[in-house]
Amino acid sequence: FWLHSIFGLKLSLFLGFVCLTGTIATVSHEIEWLYKPELRATTVTGMADWGAMWDAAAQAHPDAKINSIGSFDRNDAAYFVKSVSATDVNGEDFIIYVDPGTSRVTGHEYGRSFQDFMRALHYYLFAPTAIPMYIVTSLGLQEILAWFLPNAALASRCADLVRRFAPADRAVVAVVCGHHWADVHLVFRRTHRA
Repeated sequence: FWLHSIFGLKLSLFLGFVCLTGTIATVSHEIEWLYKPELRATTVTGMADWGAMWDAAAQAHPDAKINSIGSFDRNDAAYFVKSVSATDVNGEDFIIYVDPGTSRVTGHEYGRSFQDFMRALHYYLFAPTAIPMYIVTSLGLQEILAWFLPNAALASRCADLVRRFAPADRAVVAVVCGHHWADVHLVFRRTHRA
């Protein structure tokens, strides 16, 4: 029991940490959008002019080598700027933010952004190898099994319960089993009194 308690506590704390960092990583773009005005874009009317955005980034940083232009991982959200990957004269990579509505450079950033930080913390736990990614993935599989196995047994018990009742009562029992398993005792009381 003692060994089980220690492992269970440590695993649950680790699982809670992974869930928390994963939740924050999911909305990290939006969190970054809130505190960085340079990530906010104006509304695009028509199609975005990718060539004009490329030219704006090249004019704003003439000594930099423009590598690529992308969508800041949120191409479905029109309120985000486009991100231009560039390398400066010292060989350091950085990101230039360009508003697709105005084709105007809104800012640039060296190093990791908040969303990069949160994703690296969640996926790799800042370890230099890929092993933590497999550990985090195995926690996801463990969660799926923890949900599926008890619910599979519950579904089997509900199916047995539904078969016991007359056809008129089966719908009531199926609804109770599907949504409120704790209230099944009410169905038993009603059917056994009649």
